[in-house]
Amino acid sequence: MEKETIKLYDGYYREFIEKTSYMIFISDESGYIFHVNDAWKLALGYPVDMCANHILWDFVHPYSRSLCQDNFKQANPGESFDLEVVFIA
Repeated sequence: MEKETIKLYDGYYREFIEKTSYMIFISDESGYIFHVNDAWKLALGYPVDMCANHILWDFVHPYSRSLCQDNFKQANPGESFDLEVVFIA
């Protein structure tokens, strides 16, 4: 996946992604984070701009890392899934 700025859909979906209480991120298959929503800052205390351009594994507790990696490997491109993950805050 080419590293470029993610442009979110205008209107309802953009508002939903940015303002939901669920932590939403957009990454490539290796865990490189392109975008996180406001819930990341609230939940982890990291500024949003600090989360983007990092690797997801910098924030995931080792307890949850293998679970996440297994789900990532099994997912098809463009597919979404839900996980309960322990983060480092």
